[in-house]
Amino acid sequence: MRVHTTNYITLFFLICFLLLASAPAIKAADAINFDEIGRETARILADLIRIDTTNPPGNESLVADYLAKVLDREGIHYLRVARDEGRDNFIARYHGSGKYDPILLYSHSDVVPADAGWGVWTIDPFAGIVQDEAIYGRGAIDAKGLLACHLATMLILKRNNIPLDRDVIFLAAAAEETGGGPGVSWLLEEKRDLINAGVAIGEGGRVWERADSVWSVWIQAGEKSAHNLTVTALGESGHASVPSDQNAIYRLSKALVAIKSYQFPTRQLDLTDEFFKRLAPYDERIKQGHPRFDALRQNTISITLIEGGVKTNVIPDFAQANLNLRILPEENLEEVTMALEYAANDTLVRVRHKPGVQNGAAMVPFDTPFFTTIEDAAHKLWPQAVTAPYLTPATSDASKLRRAGILTYGLLPFPLTEEESGGVHGIDERVRLKNLTLGVRFTYEIVISWAGKSVEP
Repeated sequence: MRVHTTNYITLFFLICFLLLASAPAIKAADAINFDEIGRETARILADLIRIDTTNPPGNESLVADYLAKVLDREGIHYLRVARDEGRDNFIARYHGSGKYDPILLYSHSDVVPADAGWGVWTIDPFAGIVQDEAIYGRGAIDAKGLLACHLATMLILKRNNIPLDRDVIFLAAAAEETGGGPGVSWLLEEKRDLINAGVAIGEGGRVWERADSVWSVWIQAGEKSAHNLTVTALGESGHASVPSDQNAIYRLSKALVAIKSYQFPTRQLDLTDEFFKRLAPYDERIKQGHPRFDALRQNTISITLIEGGVKTNVIPDFAQANLNLRILPEENLEEVTMALEYAANDTLVRVRHKPGVQNGAAMVPFDTPFFTTIEDAAHKLWPQAVTAPYLTPATSDASKLRRAGILTYGLLPFPLTEEESGGVHGIDERVRLKNLTLGVRFTYEIVISWAGKSVEP
């Protein structure tokens, strides 16, 4: 029998064509209805705000319950793991081919309090109200807004069956606002395989808007380390009818004034040097001096608590205060603590940090392909925006991930004004609906650009 080779070759190429034509393709952002997904994200965020996860006590399992219902409907596999009862960490995974290491999208489900001690809100902070085209509520920015953007990205990937060369891991962690002990710290120690990734992106950076347009994108590549120092003053007790210089509150007051006057030396890190170089032409405050930018050059302290005295007519023999220290990477915590005690200039005043702790600040390089991917995604959305690597004066779970060897950048993906950013740990926290939608799109652009099949590591 004579074999017609030409016919077999033709059939082979026809089959290949049909297979390629039927295979799912990466869906370009322009082909996705982001207005629709933005409205869904807003509904999700409003629901999350209404779940009170004030930490303490946290009750993050309530958010896990909600997320489980959403992902059950979508057919996305997830896990709930907890070190402490009621404090679930929620982890989901969208599977790629596994050719390259996963990307981790991390956020947290707990929030700081919103009671009168944190300022007086004009609306109920846990009502999830939409007002003036913005969603208001505790966590709208930090970090349930971020969580909602990450979740929406997972939904887009799953619904469109988008092929990737990397897994995408979604993490809503517990307890970030009080140090992450039962959250990211425990996961890295005991459940590392569930969140292990080559790169990660979470909170920390900013997309800045002014005059209704985005002018800059700050991508967090490092952060300071937060420590609470105890300042203790001793004195001699006595009857208040006879004033005494040995009053411990007097002694503490004088010591605090002296400590506040202490000038920390400035340090120029490569990260902050690059930040100032890129931003200087666009922000006059860098040249003129501003507390936010000064905090990137040196350690800082703030007096946050003070206590002393036992009775209205008794001179106290003991008083203490709390100093909140934000320390730069590579600084020695013990040396900084002793420098502040020396500045107090009183042998009966002690300054101490918590036993056993060390400077946890961490930085990562900003000349990496992943950083460039984030920049490119930003320029696609906002061509005129200047991008810059950023050292945040605050602290988050990012440093834990960096110390564990995961290349981690911080970025809240939705545009914010200076006033709106002040809602983080402040009053009337909110994110505008249109900007929440942009946050979803920005996150999707980053994930697709990095994890898509056409991406090289």
